[in-house]
Amino acid sequence: MSALVRRSVIFTAPRGLFALVARVASVRRQRKALRTMDDATLSDIGLSRREAELESLRPLWDIPTSRPY
Repeated sequence: MSALVRRSVIFTAPRGLFALVARVASVRRQRKALRTMDDATLSDIGLSRREAELESLRPLWDIPTSRPY
């Protein structure tokens, strides 16, 4: 492995890990917010109470692979 490749791996890995941790934290906040929304708000975003509950109960490591934005 060349020095350039090793340096690239060393500097890229922490950013990738930080991005993953930030993404997991974001999904956790969003799921927590779903639990606190009333039925009218959920209806405004196109979700039923049951769908919101199911989403909020998903495990922490079960995060979407594509970003909806």
